[in-house]
Amino acid sequence: MPPSGSQEADRPLWQATAVTGVTGRHPAPVHAEDDDFVPAGNLYRLMSEGERERLVENQAGFIAKVSRDDIAERAIGNFRRADGDFGKRLEAAVQALRG
Repeated sequence: MPPSGSQEADRPLWQATAVTGVTGRHPAPVHAEDDDFVPAGNLYRLMSEGERERLVENQAGFIAKVSRDDIAERAIGNFRRADGDFGKRLEAAVQALRG
């Protein structure tokens, strides 16, 4: 039976790359969508309705257990920044779980 899991390789996992020309530090270009919320919102909007429902249910279950309201509100606000519908549904689900 062959071994499973991580194993030591008998060769380097990387190789040197030949470079010509000038290298150095260059500022990264700034894009209008450069924030942590755009990719999350895009992913949410790609999901099917069933996937969205399960995601909201899953996240609400964890957020509803948070004892500090300000922390729960901040978390919901972060999801709202990703997608308004996501935040709205999540807030309603948390309120329903908290009674």
